[in-house]
Amino acid sequence: MLTDAQCRNAVCSPDKKRARFTDAGGLYLEVSPAGSKRWFWKTYFDGKEGRMAFGSYPDVSLTAARKARDAAKLQKSEGIPPPTQAPIKTPTHAPPIAQTAQTARPWHRRGTFGTLRMHPGDAGKIGCKEGDWVSMTTRRGNARAAVELGDDLQPGHVSLPNGHGLDYTAADGTPVHKGVSLNELTDTTSRDPFAGTPWHKYVPVRIERLSAMQEAAA
Repeated sequence: MLTDAQCRNAVCSPDKKRARFTDAGGLYLEVSPAGSKRWFWKTYFDGKEGRMAFGSYPDVSLTAARKARDAAKLQKSEGIPPPTQAPIKTPTHAPPIAQTAQTARPWHRRGTFGTLRMHPGDAGKIGCKEGDWVSMTTRRGNARAAVELGDDLQPGHVSLPNGHGLDYTAADGTPVHKGVSLNELTDTTSRDPFAGTPWHKYVPVRIERLSAMQEAAA
């Protein structure tokens, strides 16, 4: 089992894509060459391998990650498919399938999803149309997503669905990554100036349209 000191000192060599440090019960700390550290729980549901993200270390401590793992195990024993950890409230603009997208693992393994929703006026300003791919850059990190236009969004605002950025194992054993994990774009430095509460759901972001070459590689 890991110790807090081992978590603090865990590093990934530059010649590797990532390093994993195993705790117990499927919990492990994944470290990138750049130094980011994220908690994951390896699990199986309906005979398929997957993993659940518990956040970044040290924002999420070793003790907190173990508690999250234990809670996830309990929910799994009750037949709740990972990665759901709480009742999901479907947004008013979302079709009923959005609820399925959050709870059904087979749905996650189908097609393209996890689009970035933008107001048509904002998309036009950067020469972007529906289906184009864009780069999203925040103080914390960078990700890419396809664009979905929506008049119901306020100009100057964009929206990404939560519960994505998941890793699966394809039938041939190949690891597959689906969607964008919001935890990779948000951080704890953007806070309410009075309460000090992190704005995990609202962070400044720069949106840039990808070139045709970049889009082909996305």
